[in-house]
Amino acid sequence: MSKKATLTSLQGNRETKNEIIKKVVHLAKKNPNMSYEQIGNVVGRDKSTVWRALKRYGIEKQRTERFKADRSDILAGTQEKLIDIINNDPEKIAKASLRDIGIVYGILDDKERLSRGQATSNVAISAVIELVDKRLKEKQSENA
Repeated sequence: MSKKATLTSLQGNRETKNEIIKKVVHLAKKNPNMSYEQIGNVVGRDKSTVWRALKRYGIEKQRTERFKADRSDILAGTQEKLIDIINNDPEKIAKASLRDIGIVYGILDDKERLSRGQATSNVAISAVIELVDKRLKEKQSENA
């Protein structure tokens, strides 16, 4: 077999492998209750192959589902650890700037609020209502 033919066949195998990995990842995300064996049956591969493909991309089905279910609490716990570091661990504070810790805390707070379905920015509702009232009055005076 020529070098060019070998390269072409390898590329073909790689594309096939990538397509199988895409199918495995898609099935795992779409059907979180499917076992590795069931996914393997659909894509025509062994369950160990499915497990390796998912692990390669950091998808551990049960662990991922648990994380998603408890994400808000995990983020809140991480914030608590940061506050504990700020209050009780001068060595870590010396290594990390207070600014950096504050930024991480703020990001985690936003993500926790988002995952709980809460607002991440404080909008003065009274200012919004005043603006709407002003525009309504302008429209009414234009129509009068």
